[in-house]
Amino acid sequence: MTEILIRCPITGKDLSTGLDLIPEAFEKADLRNRSVGCPHCGQIHSWSREDAYFRTPPERESGSMS
Repeated sequence: MTEILIRCPITGKDLSTGLDLIPEAFEKADLRNRSVGCPHCGQIHSWSREDAYFRTPPERESGSMS
């Protein structure tokens, strides 16, 4: 499973939604009108599937795949 993130509209930092899903579950999940408390700015952010994205697994962040 992969962590689902959104971007804080105030700070621009990644923010965990608290969800860990596989892509197939992400596509089927009802992700409308969700909200999450932001540790970066202290506000509550509303989000939906269109705002969310998967955290890149560490082995892919380095740009090398062995």
